[in-house]
Amino acid sequence: NMLIRTVSVASGLVTTVAGQTGLACPAACYSDGVGTNALFNQPADLAVAPDGTFALIVDEFNHRIRRMELSTFNFEVSTIAGSGNTGAADNADGLLAEFDIPAGIAIDPKGEYALVAEWNNAKVRKVKLATGSVSTLAGSTIGSSDGVGAAAEFSFLHGIDISPNGKQAAVTDSGNKLIRVIDIGTGAVTTLAGTVGVAGTDDATGTSASFHSPTYIQYTANSRTVLVTEHQTAHLIRAVDVETRVVTTVAGTTVGYMDGAGASAQFHGPRGIALSPDGLTAAIVVDGGNGGNGNEGIRTLSVC
Repeated sequence: NMLIRTVSVASGLVTTVAGQTGLACPAACYSDGVGTNALFNQPADLAVAPDGTFALIVDEFNHRIRRMELSTFNFEVSTIAGSGNTGAADNADGLLAEFDIPAGIAIDPKGEYALVAEWNNAKVRKVKLATGSVSTLAGSTIGSSDGVGAAAEFSFLHGIDISPNGKQAAVTDSGNKLIRVIDIGTGAVTTLAGTVGVAGTDDATGTSASFHSPTYIQYTANSRTVLVTEHQTAHLIRAVDVETRVVTTVAGTTVGYMDGAGASAQFHGPRGIALSPDGLTAAIVVDGGNGGNGNEGIRTLSVC
């Protein structure tokens, strides 16, 4: 739909705050502006600043990072990074930097920078919010190697989140079917869980576990666990203990639509995931569905 929408947790009221539908993309799908005067081309992920004053949006097929003001309630949208050309160029001027399908975004707990996971470039980029400057934290060519900075390799990165303590980032390495962790201070990348290139849903420890389509990822409030959505085929919500590397399935079983506890619940294409403001009581899962099957909706998952 190319829209940014808000959902009232209390009432379920859905409101469109930015973007328009029915446009001839890509030519007519990029514009900064206020509210529905702003245009997007596949906004894929969103991160809200710690103080709640703005949100950052990865505008996938415009290859840009957009900022939407929340404090003024006029939802003004501006571009903070990305020239619109596909590429991998870093630049101190964010508007001259290049991205190639930015897919996931997270803002650090101090609100100083954002990390962006790129699908085509297989890199994690760092955007300083004060200046807009863009640099590469980790990644180089497509592959699966652990390493520091450019020595690390990824394959089709999708989701990213920064731990509440600000020390690590976790990414869903969809092409490799892995969950990877990045030390933000050093750029060192390690594999937390999953078997390279092996699709599955095995709950186990570390590389004995398997994922089918790890999509988006979210740390819990204590930085101890990451929650992972599996969008295609598996239709599950998985949890990975960051310390023990134990992988468990916390919700979902066969594809479908059913509320329930654990394996009694069913999803069809769960994608985005975020914690409630208290960080303890619920996660919000976007149940994407496919082909207009009626499963599209916002689901809640208790993580207490």
